[in-house]
Amino acid sequence: MSIVIRDLVLPLAHHQLEVSVEMRARTTALYGPSGAGKTSLLEAIAGLRTPAAGRIELMERTVFDANRVLVPPRERRVGYVPQDDALFPHLSVRGNIFYGAPEDADATRRWFADYLEWLTTDRYGTDERDTTNNHATCWVMQVAAFAKYTHNRALMQDCRTRYKTVLLQQMAPDGSFPRELARTKPYGYSLFNLEAMATICQILSIPEDDLWTFELPDGRGMRKAMAYMAPYIRDKKTWPKPPDVMYDAHWPMRQSSLLFAGVALKQPEYLELWSRLPADSDVEEVVRNFFIRQPLLWFE
Repeated sequence: MSIVIRDLVLPLAHHQLEVSVEMRARTTALYGPSGAGKTSLLEAIAGLRTPAAGRIELMERTVFDANRVLVPPRERRVGYVPQDDALFPHLSVRGNIFYGAPEDADATRRWFADYLEWLTTDRYGTDERDTTNNHATCWVMQVAAFAKYTHNRALMQDCRTRYKTVLLQQMAPDGSFPRELARTKPYGYSLFNLEAMATICQILSIPEDDLWTFELPDGRGMRKAMAYMAPYIRDKKTWPKPPDVMYDAHWPMRQSSLLFAGVALKQPEYLELWSRLPADSDVEEVVRNFFIRQPLLWFE
């Protein structure tokens, strides 16, 4: 696939991204520090973000030129799989699932079943699964959510097993996530990974297999993870790591992990803390990484 970008300008929260590049290889890796604009550039290519200036060509076809979107996202023939699962806040869970989908629920489930097949077998999916940080956590979170929707009990059980045997290996004995702490935005990514793990527990826990209370022999589990992070959510000034290089002042938000864990682990102090944190943000980076914005919809 050929992608040609000329004089593209993308205003971001703390800097302006300017890109001119030709990409004609079968596989291209885009890398850079956190907050550099990698996701923003991908969203511009997919048509999900409008640049301030420039030109984008996909397969010799101009899809954006000089502040005028020539081709809408749905016609660009570009697949984009984000690591989060953002919802429309004004719709129910069912409404989000069926938004823009065929009226035939069976057809919708078949689509998600096909997507699950790709996510669990294609190399691009399995490479994400086999990382040892928040990417692996978000892979399990997505597979768990879509497996539940498509009634794929085998995959749901695989996700429970993977949470216990693989994901919890990301956690240190004190409940922290060392791979996230090593990043340039340790606070934000620690919250992000905790949110994803909490969502997994919320989706997959059943009376006979409660992931919220599951612990490894050394005590690692969600109770330990919440106990580590909750004090720093309550009083961020006590955070022992350097401030995040970007967006540090915008965290924490009303983290869904506090609500989910407060109910599941019977911790009223988590519920109290959740209730007094900010629920919404107009900072795009925060919105992108705050993927469960209506957590009350996730209770059955």
